[in-house]
Amino acid sequence: MSTGTSGDYWKDRALPSVFKHDLLKRYLAQFGGMLSGQSHDKRVVYLDGYAGEGRYENGEPASAELALRVASYFRARHGVTVEGFFTEAQARSFQRLQDVVEGYRRQGVVAHARRGEVDGVLDSVVRRAAGRPLFLFLDPCGLVLPQDRLVDVLARQRPDKKPATELLMNFSMMAVWRLGGHVRSPKGNETSLRRFDEVCGGAWWREYFAEAAAPSAQAGAAEDAIEAVAAEYARRLARRTGMFVQSVPVSHAPHKRAVYRLVFATRSQYGLWVFGDTVARARAEWWKTLELQETREDPDALFSVASVLRPDPAVVEKGAGAARRARHGYPGRRGVAHPLPEWPSGSGADTWTGRFQKSTVRLCPCVRSDSHHVSYGPSSSSRSSTSAWSWSFSPQLVTISSGSKAPVSLRT
Repeated sequence: MSTGTSGDYWKDRALPSVFKHDLLKRYLAQFGGMLSGQSHDKRVVYLDGYAGEGRYENGEPASAELALRVASYFRARHGVTVEGFFTEAQARSFQRLQDVVEGYRRQGVVAHARRGEVDGVLDSVVRRAAGRPLFLFLDPCGLVLPQDRLVDVLARQRPDKKPATELLMNFSMMAVWRLGGHVRSPKGNETSLRRFDEVCGGAWWREYFAEAAAPSAQAGAAEDAIEAVAAEYARRLARRTGMFVQSVPVSHAPHKRAVYRLVFATRSQYGLWVFGDTVARARAEWWKTLELQETREDPDALFSVASVLRPDPAVVEKGAGAARRARHGYPGRRGVAHPLPEWPSGSGADTWTGRFQKSTVRLCPCVRSDSHHVSYGPSSSSRSSTSAWSWSFSPQLVTISSGSKAPVSLRT
């Protein structure tokens, strides 16, 4: 948590947090299980940079306690140490966070609660992770760290593929919307604009909103500018760090614009597959929770909106079969469910939530994406000689193509 959370935030989980937390707990478990062997002492290091209170008032675990549960499980079952660092700037939230962390420390979990801003502890955590895999989870309610700071950690302090370094970060679309208003207004706050310049690694983002404010701009241009800024941010982060970057929209309801995007960065193509599978599973939990909420609110309804809009599992299986028949690109790892990552349509939320199961299609995201098209493939020729894949998306149809080979179309 960061500045900007309301007093009701910690009562219980909102729907976006259902998705985010389910994704986090699943992927962190995979990260620890797969990569602990890269260190000499079976230890991985985890940083939750905006940990908040750690637990909701209704007793549900928030991000910090979810990570602590993963650490407790690995310690007891596999002899793996997930050493956690949890930072929080607000005094009241930190006190509650510290109580949660201490409870797990008494059980033998290696964990540290730190009062203050994440930037003040980041370098010490990186030093602690020397020779060990490092996972960074940055989930502010407002603006995240400056991109130059992230690049310093990911590309300069931790430039190698092994031991692994990965990032999962909240990029606030609501913050982009608010700051875009400053660009469009003659009374815009220049201090706020400069702060977002730092977040984005330059003032390039202002051009998108300046164009949206032009007299010739079409209706919805400002909304499109938000998506364009998020996509360009991910592209620049990938280029500057040399990492694969994926951006996943998170919303309150179907067909609603994303309130934020979860930006994931890794140097492992296989890590992308594990992440994509995790995204699909977390999205299933999001749909399940939405349907339960609708049922509670209107128990006499014949059917819920979620039950109508949720993708049909039979269609998902059909898509998986088409993928198996395609059989191009890299072969998938045996026994691994390879996902079809979720990407937005023009609204930013009409996403296909299925996944390929044991598919032989291997897709490696490039750094270019926008609201209608996503290109996949190595970000440079030095990574791989594999031809780039491209996806054309609509809410009903996904078309996959690769070089000279015939496209595969999957209805959703």
